[in-house]
Amino acid sequence: MKNKDLIYKSIRIAFILLLLSNISPWHLYSQDDNDADFGLFKNESILNIKLAFDIETFMKEKPEEEYLDAEITIYLDETDSIFEKIKVCARGNYRRRTCDFPPIMLNFKGAKTGYSDLDDLGRVKLVSHCMPGEDYQTYVMREYLAYKIYNIITDYSFRVRLMNISYYDIKTHSLYANNKIAFILEPVDFLEKRFGKDELEDIEITDESVINDIVLKLSVFEYLIANSDWSIPMIHNLKIFGDEDTRANSIVVPYDFDYSGWVNTHYSVAREDLGLKDIRNRAFLGPCRSEEEWRDVLDYYQEKENNIIDMIEDFEYLKRRERNDLVRYVESFYRLYRDDKIISIFMEACNQ
Repeated sequence: MKNKDLIYKSIRIAFILLLLSNISPWHLYSQDDNDADFGLFKNESILNIKLAFDIETFMKEKPEEEYLDAEITIYLDETDSIFEKIKVCARGNYRRRTCDFPPIMLNFKGAKTGYSDLDDLGRVKLVSHCMPGEDYQTYVMREYLAYKIYNIITDYSFRVRLMNISYYDIKTHSLYANNKIAFILEPVDFLEKRFGKDELEDIEITDESVINDIVLKLSVFEYLIANSDWSIPMIHNLKIFGDEDTRANSIVVPYDFDYSGWVNTHYSVAREDLGLKDIRNRAFLGPCRSEEEWRDVLDYYQEKENNIIDMIEDFEYLKRRERNDLVRYVESFYRLYRDDKIISIFMEACNQ
């Protein structure tokens, strides 16, 4: 009994001392919590998510500017979760027009989860299934891997986070779709902070304005995944970061790879103007550089071959036959390198 009284007295004394010093124990706890980082784009594990909104209106009207009320639950484990009220709208040009279930923009503005990176998200792009069926889940995962491979090549890239989402209709409280693979892209303002440069929009820019090492690595990557749906001068499927006045030493970051041979969607079309007959055929769209410069960047890619293949092999969410197909596709690129054919392809494209 005396021991218990002593413990209670100690607790009371400690509490009074905290009050006298104008520091609340709950304030100390909440401050630590607010400073916490969820590791949204640092952790590799898949996030289990429940996303509820007016799905009928979303699919029927595909609102691009008018946000719908939504609720998101992020499951940390079997007993713990984060719940937040957010907003959603449809996004994307082609996919918003053609998909039954278009890509989603999640708006976390005003979120107070206690995790700094979640609360700073603002608007974040969600890449989801376009139509029902296994093929569309495969497309999402193959595109996710394209982003992850470019992360291996350079830090000047969009970070992504894989999600397993159950979609609920908020009006009927009913399950619409269960366990759908999706991923989110790092918001542009996160990249601005990482790079220390602002995004440049509605400007004229050339290959020469971009840091040379970045434009070379980008060009080889787009060739590797057989993506011809990009352009620096048109700022097409790219984000540019730099100084608006000088535009020198800019950073270019690619996104949207669903029209590449890598993702190999059934709706993608080969560019006949480039002489391509199949979406899996590669075309070089990079700048004119010396043979020595191209050899340097290709040697760098050679060093990353095992890392790229290992990432594909270890991606258990994608079926084995799909992983095998992607590994063979990577190997076909490296065969061109080892047979010393790829330099000729690059130089010939430049001389045309």
